Amino acid sequence: MSRFADAWTTASRNIDAYFGEAFTFKPIAYVGGKYGPDPARSAVAITAAFDSGAALDKQEGVHGSRVVRDLAADVATMHANIDLATDALPYAPVVKDRLTRQSDGAVFEVSAVLQDDFARITLRVMKVG
Repeated sequence: MSRFADAWTTASRNIDAYFGEAFTFKPIAYVGGKYGPDPARSAVAITAAFDSGAALDKQEGVHGSRVVRDLAADVATMHANIDLATDALPYAPVVKDRLTRQSDGAVFEVSAVLQDDFARITLRVMKVG
């Protein structure tokens, strides 16, 4: 590995160590005319960082910090994300896969998979349970 790649791997481990939470990743597939557990990919326990998407963008100005988007726009455009190391799963995640957060049992469905090319994958998720 290059020093650059080593640095990103170290950063990825630190993200999980500091922000990581325990999740169960449950692969979903379209089988027999409906969505259900993927028989080709088994569920696995992973550590990942959850971001609720609730933070607002702020802009510094003469009068200090102020919100630059109104609340209605944020509600319409907020996305929760679950960020994990590229090697956290033995297979590629896909839309419809589900994750259960172990701390509270919340269930999230993957709506998009975004790879950052720096040792992390971001899963855009929607809460379903």
